[in-house]
Amino acid sequence: MKEKRVIRWLPAVICMAVIFAFSAQNGEESGEVSSGFLSMLLSLIPKEWLDPDGSTKVLIHFLVRKAAHFSVYALLGSSYLFALWRYSVSPALKGVLAVAMSFLYACTDEFHQGFVAGRGPSFTDVLIDSSGAAAAVGLIFLFLLLRKKAINNKD
Repeated sequence: MKEKRVIRWLPAVICMAVIFAFSAQNGEESGEVSSGFLSMLLSLIPKEWLDPDGSTKVLIHFLVRKAAHFSVYALLGSSYLFALWRYSVSPALKGVLAVAMSFLYACTDEFHQGFVAGRGPSFTDVLIDSSGAAAAVGLIFLFLLLRKKAINNKD
């Protein structure tokens, strides 16, 4: 049983390692990664939708970076919930713990970025990260609730 609990933490550990690796990139490397993704995304958008002054590109770049924060922490929060699911505590506490652990990891991640050249900590990113985790955990609980109601209605 304990081996299964340890294995259930593997997705969260992998997710944390990926976040750490991206956070360890200096500002130039990080910018290149998001610029590459932005270029691919902009190639899908009709040119007439883009402002000549480039303000649309700046906005899309900002949104892409923040959506990446939100998404990866949604995955982390889900991974924490998956790992915690086999423990003997209430489901609500599991959800709170998953979001709290995501928040704490986001804080340490931003602290880490303070030591990386060309990067800096941002509490706004911590809030976006935590929102991603909370949204994912909330959606999982909503799905489970709706599934339970559907099963009960069949009886």
